[in-house]
Amino acid sequence: MLKNKRGVTLLENIIAVLVTGLVFGGFLQICHVSALMLTSAHFRMAAVNIAQAEIEDLKAIDFDNISVSTFTPYRSTSVILDDGPTSSADDDIIGEMRTAVRDTVNNPTNGKKVAVEVLWTAFGQSKQEIVETVIYADD
Repeated sequence: MLKNKRGVTLLENIIAVLVTGLVFGGFLQICHVSALMLTSAHFRMAAVNIAQAEIEDLKAIDFDNISVSTFTPYRSTSVILDDGPTSSADDDIIGEMRTAVRDTVNNPTNGKKVAVEVLWTAFGQSKQEIVETVIYADD
């Protein structure tokens, strides 16, 4: 004969709570990793935009006035990749932009190869983005 069950045992409750906790913990871990990846993509996009703006500034200069660097960067400066949620500079992500300009020979015309490197540190890891182009006298 079967007896009527009148409730759930303590062991069944504990197992249900553990399973629910594991599922919820896994979901939170996925959300955390997704947020880190989204933030990293935001910083990378900001770095590419900063580098592209530097290239556009160089394109606006007369070709003959663009200085060619030999060993040291043409320009090295600090840049802000993220302003942070507060007005304090303590939560800003600050990086360094290095611009190098080299002579290049591409027949039939000569050009200047521009490489802009943006470096920053976020979440304890060093990151970088490099954007390169060649500027010709007739651009």
